[in-house]
Order: sequence, then C-alpha cells, then structure tokens
Amino acid sequence: MEDNFTGQAEALVTVGLPVYNDSKYLKFAIQSVVNQTFTQWRLIIINDGSVDSTEEIIKGFLFDKRITYIAGENEGLVARLNQLSNLCNTRYYCRMDSDDIMHPEKLQKQVNVLETHPEIDVLGTNAYTIDASNLVSGMRNEYDGINYIRKVRSFIHPTIMGKSEWFRANPYDPDAIRLEDVELWFRTAGKSNFMVINQPLFFYREVGENYFKKYVLIGRSSYKILEKYNGNSTWQKFFIKNAFVGMVYWLFNVFNKEQWLLARRNKVSFEERIHYENYLHA
Repeated sequence: MEDNFTGQAEALVTVGLPVYNDSKYLKFAIQSVVNQTFTQWRLIIINDGSVDSTEEIIKGFLFDKRITYIAGENEGLVARLNQLSNLCNTRYYCRMDSDDIMHPEKLQKQVNVLETHPEIDVLGTNAYTIDASNLVSGMRNEYDGINYIRKVRSFIHPTIMGKSEWFRANPYDPDAIRLEDVELWFRTAGKSNFMVINQPLFFYREVGENYFKKYVLIGRSSYKILEKYNGNSTWQKFFIKNAFVGMVYWLFNVFNKEQWLLARRNKVSFEERIHYENYLHA
C-alpha cells in the first residue's frame, strides 16, 4: 500500500475507487476527482489484480498526497467495495467507478446537501451518459431546474455519497454478483433515508460491447438471492424480467446494435452528441 495522505483530520470525504483492467478510461476518472472544487477529500484506489497498464496510470497521480494506492490480487468488485468502506475514516464516503467522470462540483454540492440535511443516509445525483469517445448521449433522468432534491429508493450506483457508518453497517452481499447495488437498496430502503440531487453531476459511461453478459451473470446469482429472501415475489419478477432483457441485449449484440439499446435507457436523449467537457461549466 502506498499511502501519501498526511492530512487525514482535514478530510471530510473519502472517495473509494476500485479498478480492474480499465486503463482505457482510468485517467479520466482519477483526474475528475483531482479537479474537484471541493478539496477536503482523500482518494483510495484499489487495484484488483489488473494485468494492463492500470498501475502505471495510478502511480502517475501519486504526487497528490491525498491519494492512497493499494495493489492486490483479484478478489472481485464486491470484496473491494466492502474493503473501501471499511478503510474510510472520514465523515462521508463516496463511490466512484474507474470508467466514469465526476463533474467538478459534484463533491461540493453533495457535501452541501448532506451537511444541511443530516437526516439523509445516502445521496445520489442525476447523470449524463457518455460513450467510449466521451461524447454525451443523454441524461439518465429529467431535470427541470426547480426540484433540486427528491426522495428515492434506488440510485445510479457510482453517484452515491453518504454517511460512512451507513456503508459499514450495510455491506454489499458477496452473493449478489453484478446486482450488488440492487440487492443493497432492496435490503435497506425501508429503514434508510435515500435522496438524490436531480442536477446531473456525473458522467456515466455506457458502452455497448457484450453488455448482455451482465444479465447472464445476474442470472447466475438468482438462486442464492431467492433462497436468502425465501422466494420473494419481487425478486422472482426481477429475475424473470432480467432474463428477458438479457435475451434482448444478446439479439442486439448479434446485430451490433447494443449501443443504440443502451441509449434508450436515457429519459432525455440528445440529438447532437458533444464532448463532456462542454458540460463542465454549464
């Protein structure tokens, strides 16, 4: 572990970033944390056994004393997510994925809301979606510029920030492969206060390359999840829907149209796709 952090008492937010063989986009993700207008953060990066140039990219950022780097063997995403929340020693913990990009004001605006509303456990944000070329294709949810925050039961997973103790008290389920977030929200929504900032403060990457495999992996988790929840009807419906959606994605993959299908997930689609940097000061 390479820990450069010297001002832990001053940090308010820990950003946890797990990475596995994502050298193509990793630099954008880390740089977006470094570029935050809010400066009281520490970033913990865990390399989950990558065999590409991931480590070289990470070491290029270690001049920033707020960044901690941990290299390890491949243990999987859920294990690393739980490790990151347990390593957090600041008031708030923030998720980040290695292929996404934060808006420069994301941390500041989330901290502002959490400090003003201490009753909130977890706070997400709206997000733009970007493709492999960093072009913005749309917005995941509508934003009217009026209603700034609203109550929810689930999130765009990598946008979340919340109380550190909440994440430690509610770890991800290692059996919920590729649906660790869905299972977590299902398990905790009834006893937690979930809110989201309607403003898009995140660039969520969706690339249509064998995306259908995600649904195959989710299907493999179905038996363990159904057993844990005693055949809960909500989970039964979820897995039936998942199987159908996975088949649709597979068919679109055959005809090289997965990216078109992913774009349909946006509540707001943009006819003209422009580079994400054009939205940084909007």
